[in-house]
Amino acid sequence: MVNYIAHGISKGHDDDENPERRGVDEAGGSEPQSTLQIFTSNLNATIMGALENASAKRHEFLTVEHLLLALLDNALAKDVLLNLGADLDGLRSALEEHIDKSTPLIPDRHPNQETQMTLGFQRVIRRGVFQAQSNGREETTAADALAAIFHEQDSTAASLLEQQNIDRIDVINHIGD
Repeated sequence: MVNYIAHGISKGHDDDENPERRGVDEAGGSEPQSTLQIFTSNLNATIMGALENASAKRHEFLTVEHLLLALLDNALAKDVLLNLGADLDGLRSALEEHIDKSTPLIPDRHPNQETQMTLGFQRVIRRGVFQAQSNGREETTAADALAAIFHEQDSTAASLLEQQNIDRIDVINHIGD
C-alpha cells in the first residue's frame, strides 16, 4: 500500500505519541515543516473519506473519480463547483455509476489486501500541492485538488467536469477570488 504519511495523509495516529508527526525532534527542537502539513485538515479529511469509502466497498483502487466524488461533499470544492454552475446531483450520479461499473473489487481470497492509490490519483494530489505552492500557499486546499483533476485528461472525472462546462481556468480563477 502507498505510504499515506509520505503524501501528508494521516490515518488517525496520535500526534502526541510520535514526535515526528508534531514537527519536533526527540531533543525537543523544531524541525522544518514536513509534508505532513501540506494539506488543509479539510482536504486531508476529504482524501481519507475517499479512501474509507473505497475500502468499505472493497474497491481495489482509489481513483481520481473517487477523489472527485469525495470533493462533492467538501464545502470548499462544492462551493467552487456550484459557483461555476455544476449540477452536483448529476455529477454524483455519473461518478457513482462509473465507479461501480469500472472499479475492480478486491477478491474474497485476499481479505487483507488494502485499496491502492492509482498513479492518476497520486498525480492529482502532487499537482494540487504544486498548484498551492506555485501560488505561494503552504497548504493545499480542496480547490487545488479540484483544479489538478483537469490534468488527468484521460480520466472520467475530468471528462465529467468538462461535460458540465467547467474547466481548469475557471476553477483557478475562482481560487484566486
